[in-house]
Amino acid sequence: MDHGLPERVATLVEWIVADSVEGLRSGSGPFAPHLMLLDDRPRPEDRTLHHTRFGPDLAEGLEQARATVGPTTPATAYAIAWDGYATVGGERSDAVLVEVGTADEPDAWLLAQPYGTVARRFRGSRVERLGDLLVVDRPGSRLGGGVPS
Repeated sequence: MDHGLPERVATLVEWIVADSVEGLRSGSGPFAPHLMLLDDRPRPEDRTLHHTRFGPDLAEGLEQARATVGPTTPATAYAIAWDGYATVGGERSDAVLVEVGTADEPDAWLLAQPYGTVARRFRGSRVERLGDLLVVDRPGSRLGGGVPS
């Protein structure tokens, strides 16, 4: 599903959601908030992805992740992921929540990827993505100076 995400943002979202779902599969509960930053080297092929986990406390870890990203952060894009909930079809669902933004766009995206435990024939159960990635909001980009709360 196309949400109007620039390619580098869509790729960053895919990486952080995949990492989050994998963490849920190997853990026994909510995952700690984490941050991916794509640095600001001039040539895209020279850029490096930096990945930092915060926590284990959800509120404290999320606050730390958000405080790490600002207008002076040397990055072209960021994604912050945390475990939360989304309303899908009128019902509350577990979801990987992701705030993703860039330095060159004023608005970020707040996205939700619903997930749940799915029974698998002959192989027990496993955490899986459920449905499409949802656009929840368009807050200001932390890199662009529009710091959302």
